[in-house]
Amino acid sequence: MRPGTFRCAAVFGWRCTLLAAAVCVQMTLSGLSAQERRLVRVEEDWMALIKETDWESSSPQIINSISPVGSLNGSYGMIELNHTTAPGFQAGGIQLQARRDDVLTDFAAFGSGISLGYDYDRLEYTVSLSVGEGGLTLGLSNVRSKTWGSLNLEGMQLAIPQSGNSLEQYSPEVSAASAGVNVGAQRVAVLCQTQTRYIYSDGDVVVDPTLRRAERYRDATEPIVLTEYSSELSE
Repeated sequence: MRPGTFRCAAVFGWRCTLLAAAVCVQMTLSGLSAQERRLVRVEEDWMALIKETDWESSSPQIINSISPVGSLNGSYGMIELNHTTAPGFQAGGIQLQARRDDVLTDFAAFGSGISLGYDYDRLEYTVSLSVGEGGLTLGLSNVRSKTWGSLNLEGMQLAIPQSGNSLEQYSPEVSAASAGVNVGAQRVAVLCQTQTRYIYSDGDVVVDPTLRRAERYRDATEPIVLTEYSSELSE
């Protein structure tokens, strides 16, 4: 063997060791990044096409529920539109409720007493659920209708205490299946989830454009002309 042979092999081996170490570090960093990336917020855009309203019955009375665990077992949030039920029933307005196993634990009301009052109204709104160190936060934003106009109050949110804070088991199908119209369902042409957004801890946003109808309206065959419905106030 020539004198320089061993030296070349040693240098080559040293470079391989450095390369392997660099790959290991990169894989470790990638693993940490993957572990740190968490789902921290989900947003559901909803639309209700209201054929007619009724002041006497304060209808239609719309309800949405959203859960972090893929079912309504445990802690979850509920939103009542065009009525409030806590501490007692009141027509109109909006109420956010924190619930655990269907037991009301906290609530907050907004726009009390203001009932939907226009036929062929397009009610649109965004339901959100966020996770933080203190638990979950239920939110409502981007509310729009002929009656309420554009209602974007930042304070429309409610804390929901929850252990093991995570949204990884969230399911938009559960939200769609649990949404409905308690009173005046026949006055609503359709109630549907038009889009879902997943917001992650690294800032990434994943959009799910799937249209999901509330249970009552899943098999509806009546044709719907969107142009008949508007959230704009007429002259």
